Amino acid sequence: MSSEEEITIPSEIDGNKVSAISGGAFVQLSSKKVIIPADADYDLSENPFAAAILLKEFSVEEGSKNWTVKDGVLFTKDMKKLISYPAAKEDKAYTIPEGTEEIGTAAFYEADIEDLTLASSIKTLNRHCFSYMTNLKKIDMSVAEI
Repeated sequence: MSSEEEITIPSEIDGNKVSAISGGAFVQLSSKKVIIPADADYDLSENPFAAAILLKEFSVEEGSKNWTVKDGVLFTKDMKKLISYPAAKEDKAYTIPEGTEEIGTAAFYEADIEDLTLASSIKTLNRHCFSYMTNLKKIDMSVAEI
């Protein structure tokens, strides 16, 4: 896979629109930053970034109708679904923003977080959303109705 510091995921390849990225697509990604183009319309439901354990941040080009980034974390544009938290992000504590209703598949896979707080707006936890968080010492779910 790429050894560049950052990589832009294409919205089309050889004139064909990229409509989905499968889970595990970036298992050997060594880039620290993933950039998603403004015109990208991928299906990211299987979180292809879950196994990208060196990833520190996401970026979405301005004008995207589908995705947004807050503090380096990838969300749907409306911020209702947290798609992926970069596994190598250096923050040791994270609070999911209010208004987020869903945590995506393997969203925090191998995230190096010690302290995680869920927003009171969380309603859905998808499979493996907290898998392999070996440094997690505290998770506050008291505010969420799941």
